[in-house]
Amino acid sequence: MSTENKSLLLGSLGVLVFALTLPMTRLATGSALEPALSPWFVSFGRAALAGLLSIIYLVAVQAPRPRRKDYLPIALAAIGNVLGWPIFFGFGLALCRVCTCLGYNWHSSTSNSYHGCFNLSP
Repeated sequence: MSTENKSLLLGSLGVLVFALTLPMTRLATGSALEPALSPWFVSFGRAALAGLLSIIYLVAVQAPRPRRKDYLPIALAAIGNVLGWPIFFGFGLALCRVCTCLGYNWHSSTSNSYHGCFNLSP
C-alpha cells in the first residue's frame, strides 16, 4: 500500500472514530431525565484508556522522551484535550439537547483542525 493511500485510510479512520464520540458519549451518559453513567466517570475512563493505549504504542515504537521545553505545551494540551473537552462535552450531552452539542462539537473540531494545520511550529 502506498504512503498516500495509507495516510488517507488512517485519516478516514480517525475521522470516523471522532464522529462516534458524540453518540457514544450520549449513550454512556444518558439524558437529564434518564441518567446512566456520570460524565466524570466517562471522561476519566476515556482519558485512562487513551493514556494506556498511548503508552503501549510509544513503548512499542521506542519513541524518544519529550524534551524539557516540550513539557508545558504537552501539559496544556492534556488539560484541554484529555480533561476539559470530554468533561464539558459529557455534561453538555447529559444536560442539553444533542443538536446544541453538535454545533459546539463542529466548531471545536474545525477550529482545532485549523490551528493544527496552520499554526505548526518547527
